[in-house]
Amino acid sequence: MITLKQVSILFSLLLLTTALCPLIIETTSIVTIKDHINPDDNKELIIFDLDNTCFESAHKHSIGGDQWFTALMTQGKAAGLPEHEAFAKTLIFWSELQTIIPVKPVEEHVVTLINSLQQQQKSIIALTTRSTHAIDNTIKHLASIGITFFKSHPAVEKLNFDHLPIKATYREGILFCGDNQKGRVLKTLLDAMPDKPTKIIFIDDKKKYLECVEKTAQELNIPFVGLRYGHLDQKVKTFSLHHAATDPDADHITMMVRKFVDDHHKPLIKQNILLIPQHD
Repeated sequence: MITLKQVSILFSLLLLTTALCPLIIETTSIVTIKDHINPDDNKELIIFDLDNTCFESAHKHSIGGDQWFTALMTQGKAAGLPEHEAFAKTLIFWSELQTIIPVKPVEEHVVTLINSLQQQQKSIIALTTRSTHAIDNTIKHLASIGITFFKSHPAVEKLNFDHLPIKATYREGILFCGDNQKGRVLKTLLDAMPDKPTKIIFIDDKKKYLECVEKTAQELNIPFVGLRYGHLDQKVKTFSLHHAATDPDADHITMMVRKFVDDHHKPLIKQNILLIPQHD
């Protein structure tokens, strides 16, 4: 016969298992994150992705934005550039544009949400695949919409990212991962924190990054909740470079993109056409 004490132990184990069981939830609203934050627990670590989560390009053709970068790189590969070269050329051009392209919040709620959580003394950081070359422009972009992660990030000693294959850094509450795995970069911060978070809550528009951080949380036995943020899904799905290429009222930034394509993509397209065997 099962005793009351045994029932109590089993129930406690069930609660522990449930708490450690990772969870990834679909949402189109940034404020959904509040449903998973314990107002009485300031040891939770709340993590925000940046591009297409906190902010997006404010240009009318989304130039400089996440989906624009992917589309331009894909076009370069289609034109005949090797993948690494298409990525490198696109990244250099993207970095140049970041100095002149404004951003806007994906949802206006994100600014008040982050500010409110910071007022509640919550530990909040940003986790981004942006490289270390984008540090200054990223911080300026965030400031332009009223967001800073500096006043809410966990206090740690200087972090050492030398074990990573690609340069990464932690600046003003933002982990700049570059092309490293987000989970691996985050682990460096978690290992340096004096106290392990009671839970990790992470919102990102890409599921693969949530799964990467989820794996890290599991390895460290930290409860995890991931929110796959789909507010811009339709905009990303329907994005096309064609609009910028054919806009009769093209601005200076759009003209810069056209010149980039003319210089780096079109010559390859013409060359590849000439290399196609001709049949009578």
